[in-house]
Amino acid sequence: ARHEVPFEVVPGITSGIAASAYAGIPVTHRNVSRSFAFITGHQSGDVAAEHQWYHLANGVDTLCIYMGVSQLSSITKQLIKHGKSAQTPIALVQWGTLSDQRTVVGTLETIEEQVTEAAISNPSMIVIGEVVRLHKKLNWFHEEIVPNLPVVHG
Repeated sequence: ARHEVPFEVVPGITSGIAASAYAGIPVTHRNVSRSFAFITGHQSGDVAAEHQWYHLANGVDTLCIYMGVSQLSSITKQLIKHGKSAQTPIALVQWGTLSDQRTVVGTLETIEEQVTEAAISNPSMIVIGEVVRLHKKLNWFHEEIVPNLPVVHG
C-alpha cells in the first residue's frame, strides 16, 4: 500500500482450523473446549515463551501449533511440566486438507513414538486438547474418498 502496488485480500480459513476440521477435530466444542490458541511451534527455547507455557497449559482448552514437528518433544515436555496431564489427547495432521492427509492421534506421553513410527513431518498441524477425542467420531475424511486424484503440493 505504501508503494501503491495494487493488491487484493482474499479471506480464507487458517490451516489451524482447516486441517483440524478435515481430521474430524473441531477447535471448540460446547462440551469440552470453549477456547483455543494458535501458536508457532518454534517458540521453544525462547526466554519470553517459557513464561507463556504455564498459561498455555492451564488457560486454554485447545492448542493448535503450526509447524512444530521438530519441536514436538520440547512442546510436550513443557506442557506436562506446566500442568497439562500426560494423558492429554494430541493429534498431528500432516498435509491437512490434501488428498494425502494423514492424522496420528495419541497423548502427550505417547505421541513422539507414534509420530516417529508414522514418519510424520512438516507441514503438520499439532492439535492438543480434549477435542482430539472427537476425531474417531467426526472424522469424515478418508483416503478412499479421493483415491485417484494426483497429489499436488504448494
